[in-house]
This record gives sequence, structure tokens and C-alpha cells, in this order.
Amino acid sequence: MSTILPCFLTKDTVLAERYIIKRMLANVANSRLYLVTDTEQPGQTWVIKQWTMGRDFQGTYTDESRARFRRIVEIVSECQHPNISGIVDYFEEGGYLFTVMEYVEGCSLFDLAFCRMDHHFPEMVILDWAIQVCNALSYLHALPTPILFLDMKPENVMLDSDGTIKLVDFGAVNRYTGANPVLEDHLSPGYMPPEAEQGLPLD
Repeated sequence: MSTILPCFLTKDTVLAERYIIKRMLANVANSRLYLVTDTEQPGQTWVIKQWTMGRDFQGTYTDESRARFRRIVEIVSECQHPNISGIVDYFEEGGYLFTVMEYVEGCSLFDLAFCRMDHHFPEMVILDWAIQVCNALSYLHALPTPILFLDMKPENVMLDSDGTIKLVDFGAVNRYTGANPVLEDHLSPGYMPPEAEQGLPLD
């Protein structure tokens, strides 16, 4: 029987016999993010997401949450674009589901704006960021079965150290079939599509 992992993973914890935790990056409502190194790829760093949502009082994932996890992994693993932080691996260990994602060394547009509220960014810089976001969304929408990035907000748009924009946190993603049900509890109030707030299919 596998060992049950603690809620918060500590430095040097080894996952999937290859990923070594260096530090926690974030602790949010539905997950915890850790910076890890990869023993199978020396020098490579990733972000591991420990999925904490969808667990019952006994710490067991519901069938619905497992199905959602599989759907997200399947969808995001198909995405290959320079402005999208994709999933490179996934596994289950110690009672938790995990995804391994590209590490974006930088900060979110939300943090950038909050930390530099007294600073005005040049118009051309902002236009460049916007074009990169649009390139990522255009790619997703042009796929044979379009993919919807449903939680678009400044916190989920990262700016890498080289100026590259990356969409992150695909926890709310779905394929567009023309009548997608939208789960409001996975979206962010104030940012979700208006039809989602009304429980309607996406327009």
C-alpha cells in the first residue's frame, strides 16, 4: 500500500521517483504549486501542481473530479504553442493527483501591475503583450475542436524573463461543442463570460 502524502510537501520530497521538490510556489484554493528538478533531465526545472480540489472528507477524489482531471490533462497535453504553458507529465501518488508543467520564470501581469502601480508601461510593450495573448487564444480557437480557456485573468497570464507571455492554469478549460455547460465554481467572478454567470451555454 502506497504511503499517504501530507497536505503540504516539503523540500527534497521525491515524486514519481524523479521529481525533487525545491520549494512551494503558491498555495491557492484548489491546488498547491511546487518548483521541482527532474533527475531524468539534469538541469531541468518544472512546476508540479498538487490537485487538492474534488476530494471528499476521507481524502478520496470523487468520480467527477477524476473525470475532470483526465479531461484537462488530455486537452492541455495537445496544446503546443510558445505562449502556452503546457502539461508535460501527470501521475497519482500518495492519495493526490499531480500534473507537471513548464516553469515560467517571471511574474503574472496581476503581480506586475500591483507591484508597479505608480509605473506606466510603454504603449508598444502593452500591445506586444496583448498580441501574444491573442496569438495563444487564436491558436486554441483554430484547433479542429476549439479549446476554450475559460479563466482568462491577469493572474493567469505570466510574463517570462525574456518578455514572452504564457497562459497558465488550465484548470478551467473545455472543448467547444456549441453547447458547453459551464461550472461556475471553476471560474473567477468578475472575469467569467456573462453567459456563464447565468448558467447558459457559451456563446
